[in-house]
Amino acid sequence: MPFHLAAALLASLGAAPLLALSARRELGLAFPLGLGLAAGILAMAVFILTRAGLELSSAGFAALSCLTCALIAETDRRHYLIPDLLVALLLALSVLAPYAPDWRTQLLGAAASGGLLLAVRQGFYLLRGAHGLGLGDVKLAAVIGAMLGPRDAFMAIAVAAIVTAVLFRSVSASAPQAAGARAAPFGLGLAAAAAVSILIRAWGSP
Repeated sequence: MPFHLAAALLASLGAAPLLALSARRELGLAFPLGLGLAAGILAMAVFILTRAGLELSSAGFAALSCLTCALIAETDRRHYLIPDLLVALLLALSVLAPYAPDWRTQLLGAAASGGLLLAVRQGFYLLRGAHGLGLGDVKLAAVIGAMLGPRDAFMAIAVAAIVTAVLFRSVSASAPQAAGARAAPFGLGLAAAAAVSILIRAWGSP
């Protein structure tokens, strides 16, 4: 069995329970229900991606990664929190995937994009006396950098910022009293940008 196919199968066996555990802890879903949903969505996504032309190993990693991104986005939307477990899982999937860049690009991208958001976070704190970004956003940006390399990661982060701003403006227009109470969940835009980037890389890999 090819290495990447075996890795995809092992990743699926390990990731699905972790996703179900996170869904129980962050979203209140019962573990059996979360595990069933994760397995069902994963199988459906792999089927769709393979029918669309992806190899089975790439489809497996892409489906797992996008499902992780979706759970990150929903958790951040509900709780303004990006769980470390999900960020670590996304990093592992991104590093092991057959479409992952070389390790030097991964290190440079993680340092550049994570460092950028950390600098923004600290700069905002110096100016306003409060953190405009959570550390979860910084960690997720670092994972996107490892996944894409510095140049494409910067583009993904810029798109995420635009998506988050547009969503927040829409919420502000429809319910200004609710939108003004809290900041926009940037992890929502970052997770969406990460999922799209994963699919682009999966289809663009040789």
